[in-house]
Amino acid sequence: MLNLGKVSIKGLDVTAEADGAVNERVSWFARMAFTWQHALDITDPSSATWKNRIPYTPDFSGSALASVSYRQWTTGYSLLFSGLRYVLGENNLYNQVEGWGVHDVFVSRKINIKQFNLQVKGELNNLTDQKYDVVRYFPMPGRSWKISLLFNNL
Repeated sequence: MLNLGKVSIKGLDVTAEADGAVNERVSWFARMAFTWQHALDITDPSSATWKNRIPYTPDFSGSALASVSYRQWTTGYSLLFSGLRYVLGENNLYNQVEGWGVHDVFVSRKINIKQFNLQVKGELNNLTDQKYDVVRYFPMPGRSWKISLLFNNL
């Protein structure tokens, strides 16, 4: 945690979402979010961090999701990415953390059982086994899988 006295942040957030149907059995959904922000420390002009990027704040980050549904089945792909950032206020090569991108895929099925709904979902996360840290020296999981059950209307 780091408190800064004064910062200058300029940026842009763009989000788009669309859905549709090919026919009465097949539908699709897509969402994209992108952020550009230039966040600088402007606390003290005599400091070594003057007009350097704020720690852990990438210039670019975003996500994307696309899915297709056929009857009770849905499959999809998602992407989450973050650009280069720095762990400390001094923006030098030693403090630099590389950007990363994580790809996930999933398949799910909805099952109606009497008065409630069941959704069974299988996921393969970090498909490419990307090695990355959101916070330096705290590595995120590599490739993993998950099976989940969601009960509704209990």
